[in-house]
Amino acid sequence: MRAKVAVLAICAPAVVVSVLGCSAGVIDIGPIPNPSQGEERAPADDGLAAPTPSPIAEPQPGDDAAPAPTPSPEQTPNEPPTTPADPGQSLIYGHVVDALQPDLGIPQSYVYVPKPATGQGTAGVRQEVLVGDYSDDSGYYELRGVPAGDVTVVVEPPPDSGYQRIEIQTTLAPGQQMRLRITLVSEEVFAQLKQVIVSPSAAEVTVGQTLRFSAAVLDIYGNVQPIQPIWVVVGGGGTIDEYGVFRAGNEPCQTTVVAIAGRKTGTAAVSVVRPEFSVSPRELDFGSLACSQTLQIVENAGQLQWTLEESAPWLSVAPTSGSGSAAVAVSVSREGLEPGLYECALVLRTNGGTLSIPVRMEVSRTLIEIHAARGVR
Repeated sequence: MRAKVAVLAICAPAVVVSVLGCSAGVIDIGPIPNPSQGEERAPADDGLAAPTPSPIAEPQPGDDAAPAPTPSPEQTPNEPPTTPADPGQSLIYGHVVDALQPDLGIPQSYVYVPKPATGQGTAGVRQEVLVGDYSDDSGYYELRGVPAGDVTVVVEPPPDSGYQRIEIQTTLAPGQQMRLRITLVSEEVFAQLKQVIVSPSAAEVTVGQTLRFSAAVLDIYGNVQPIQPIWVVVGGGGTIDEYGVFRAGNEPCQTTVVAIAGRKTGTAAVSVVRPEFSVSPRELDFGSLACSQTLQIVENAGQLQWTLEESAPWLSVAPTSGSGSAAVAVSVSREGLEPGLYECALVLRTNGGTLSIPVRMEVSRTLIEIHAARGVR
């Protein structure tokens, strides 16, 4: 079991990452506390020096730089913890790594969620820690029991490591397990950075679908630097992984994707929408003679995903599921049925809503007599 740390966090000079124009107050701070004094766990003292932040080679005006490499998810597998978070509470976990060398973990980084501020607070005093953890030798950390909603994650790098302290704002759904890779930059590297540009800068994503975003971290000369940003969603409505792949939730909303490099941020506005579709005809009447008809499903907007459910043994459709527009063959069989009027509903379920299509069919006595004369039962 990973122990949780609940102490007053005192650390190196405070720096606040501002997201969506909102910034927390700057706080005067001191050394990181030793949680071994009355606490459950202290950071391991293995005698290893803190990792040295990777420098950026000084660029020259006009130099071209290749875009930041995008690792494949298969290259760095990272399964979620096997023990689920408490019901109604969320879990944040991942690694603290070097932004220029994502395979270089940063041990003994203190990652925590502070308690919500009440009032204006006292100058020079840090908020109490709600839940916290020191990263292990690989940089791995876990924050269990994080309340759902808007939260701030604070990262204090090891003392004298040269890395920047950062604050990350994000939004958690109840019971969500968020994998958050935290990439740190040094003050030396940050001094050369100018801005973060997220592409696309605005997007419309259908409920339940995915879209990949990319981020270009530019230096003061306009060159792209190979820095891996931190990806988060502010405002809910979906999740995003460490590679910038956003997955929309199941309800329409407006939200924001944020890429963070040190104290620089870039944002993209995201609209989560339901797809628009239509069907023709709106009802199917086979009368006493017709055996098949075609149902047209038309995708008008968004990315439509659909399935069809038959509700009577004498009704069949093909195909029964698909995406986008489609022509569906609907058939009926009167064999073995008594004379009379038969009715049912063909249910179309989509990520844009559910539609019930009435189906009617008649079995006439004359038709039964004809089938009997031909030996058809």
